[in-house]
Amino acid sequence: MATSWGELADAIARGEIVATFSGWETMKKFAGDKGKMVEFIYPEEGTFAWLDNVCIVKDAPNLDADLKMANHVLSTESQLLVGEEMLQGIVSQTAIDALNPEAAALYPYADMDAFGASATFFPFPPLEDRDGLMSIARWNEEYERFKSA
Repeated sequence: MATSWGELADAIARGEIVATFSGWETMKKFAGDKGKMVEFIYPEEGTFAWLDNVCIVKDAPNLDADLKMANHVLSTESQLLVGEEMLQGIVSQTAIDALNPEAAALYPYADMDAFGASATFFPFPPLEDRDGLMSIARWNEEYERFKSA
């Protein structure tokens, strides 16, 4: 079990792991830096996706500053920094078009509609068991049990 994306990419580069159900597209870069090629295959049946968000809370006391910050994060300049330096996926088409080829190759930018249809977002577990869903507390208990096995 890897404790970080870098550690997982290292294990893949060493040949200790040949497949994983989870990862982060930047692992292609991490492994590539070690001379190994890693590719992602997104199952036809679909998979889950992760999305970082900028949120402004209701009744925010500094709404103008909050909106300015959110707009800055979405600016081409900031998106290029996130995409090229932090190696994260970005959302601004202007910035996507300006990405260097190495950063652009990390994510399926050429067909985001198809990617979005197969990589969906799932809500976090509920606080209490309901409708056949396990609560976050039970989810965490089972995860700890799995890790200790």
